[in-house]
Amino acid sequence: TKKLPVKIVDLLPDHTTFLLSKNNTYGRMNKGAGMLHSLKLNKEIVSDYDLIFYYEPRLLLQSTDFINEFLSGKENMFSFESNKRVKTGYFGSNSKDLIDFIDSYSVTEILNDNLHIELLMYEFYKQRDTRFGYTSTSLWKNYLSEIYEKY
Repeated sequence: TKKLPVKIVDLLPDHTTFLLSKNNTYGRMNKGAGMLHSLKLNKEIVSDYDLIFYYEPRLLLQSTDFINEFLSGKENMFSFESNKRVKTGYFGSNSKDLIDFIDSYSVTEILNDNLHIELLMYEFYKQRDTRFGYTSTSLWKNYLSEIYEKY
């Protein structure tokens, strides 16, 4: 947890489990395939918890409001990237819904059909108890322009 943003670590209970992985072979081919592969590797751990907050440490946290709202509520939470696409760098889900999502797709399917996980997650979670909104909790580095942008 030494490389995680202090604002996140301080916000979460001491018994929080952090799942970190450097292996991103599938993510080099399709970001969503890499994300799904990582989630599948950790599915058993996900099932040990009621709530899962997913956050990519490459993001620079600017506000904890989204996290606080998720932890105090009972619904899944996503921020829109655009119409019918959610941000996948951070979101909150109950573990049952996340496991159902993980089981709904294969890494091969995402790669072969060039599917976008932002759209898949929106389509899946709109059928569940989910709150969608337009929020920006973090900064994301655009590696083409080398500029940090709101995310």
